[in-house]
Amino acid sequence: MAIRDLVMLSALLVMVPMIFMRPHTGIILWAWTAMLVPNTFLFGIGQSVRFNLIFALATLIAWFISKEPKKVPLNSTNVLLYVFLFWVCLSTLFGVAEFDARMHELTNLIKIVVFTVVISALVTSRLRVHALLIGIALGMGYHGTAEGAKFIVSGGNHHVFGPTGSIIGDNNHFALAMIFLLPVIFYLYHYSSKRLIQLGFLCAGCLIFASVIGTFSRGGLVTLAAVGAYWLLRSKYKIPMFAAMGVGLAFVVYFAPEHWFERMTTIQEAEQDGSFMGRVIAWKISLLLALDHPILGGGITAIQNADVWEKYVRDFGRLDFIPTGPPDTVRAAHSVYFQLVADVGFVGLGIFLLILFRAWWSCGRLIKKTAGISDLEWINNLARALQVSFVAYCVAGAALNMAYFEMLYVFVVLVAVQENLTKQYLEKTAPHDVPPQMAPAARKGAMGSRAKLPEGMRRQRF
Repeated sequence: MAIRDLVMLSALLVMVPMIFMRPHTGIILWAWTAMLVPNTFLFGIGQSVRFNLIFALATLIAWFISKEPKKVPLNSTNVLLYVFLFWVCLSTLFGVAEFDARMHELTNLIKIVVFTVVISALVTSRLRVHALLIGIALGMGYHGTAEGAKFIVSGGNHHVFGPTGSIIGDNNHFALAMIFLLPVIFYLYHYSSKRLIQLGFLCAGCLIFASVIGTFSRGGLVTLAAVGAYWLLRSKYKIPMFAAMGVGLAFVVYFAPEHWFERMTTIQEAEQDGSFMGRVIAWKISLLLALDHPILGGGITAIQNADVWEKYVRDFGRLDFIPTGPPDTVRAAHSVYFQLVADVGFVGLGIFLLILFRAWWSCGRLIKKTAGISDLEWINNLARALQVSFVAYCVAGAALNMAYFEMLYVFVVLVAVQENLTKQYLEKTAPHDVPPQMAPAARKGAMGSRAKLPEGMRRQRF
């Protein structure tokens, strides 16, 4: 038995009892194993152990038998998630592809939604929010830091990919996941009280950035540019952000190998690029399927079925006004939007876009509602970070099959958790003679400016 297998199995014996003592710790372990995929690092008996499933079941059981609240907040985010899952179930039931393939993907989505339900119920404080974010950072961030270090040590010659067999195994998918995570890494850096931990998050952020460059992903570069511009626009610290972007650009210019620049320059030659045109072909096939099944779509992974693909290859001429070469091999949709319109129809796509828009819009509302309230400054900054992450997903997702990316749904439900915490705080602290919607202004007037608050309240860290 390999040493790492022994360490993981020993840790399992310690962690499971811990979950029954404090069910909310199970959420952290659940997230950590989901993002890390530890089985890909094991070589002995540990490779067959389903760590994530064990932690998930232990968390659910511990939650039900504990004194933790069993009520799940029924806000619009949760409702939209449940409606989306219901619609995916309908599409899967009446889909046109092989049932086994559809059920596998549907099962994964059900697990994700169950995870978000438990998060809604158990993540009920600032400490638990931060603990969950740290678990995600330790899981997903490990891949970025390790691959970024390899890229630097190799002098820019290491080609970065994610864990084999995972949703982020492809270099382009890996780039999206790392850019999606970056704002949260820097948020954790900002709110860490220990200098050593701060340095750790800062180094992790830099290495994750390097790993994105190491993917040689053109979509990753476009997303970095879009996210950088949006982040700079929305940031409260524009000069440090501008300086950080300058350092990042200098790193790329100095460190990236010549063949990296050669690949990036092909962005301007999309019509001559076989990879991009292959994506356009897949988009056309997806659209043809959606036009035939506009309400429910063809079911999850429908166009990846050989028979379905061949059927719409024969109808390919219906979209000749979009110039491409002839269809070749079976492909995935290579776009969140075309993936969903093929899988769950225009209605399902609309529900998904509502989920995304509501999360992004809610971040904006949180930023406004918590402005000037020292106790809620962490929510203000986390909302800003998550808003940047959603922008990254929307941009990069235009060319990637990432509709059922677990971390997206976790971040979406964390926005709803922040809304609940903000509402509870405002109701608790609102003066009795002032309407709740006027509480922030009234409290600010009663307490004075942030400069007059006790030192410990200005920037609470964990």
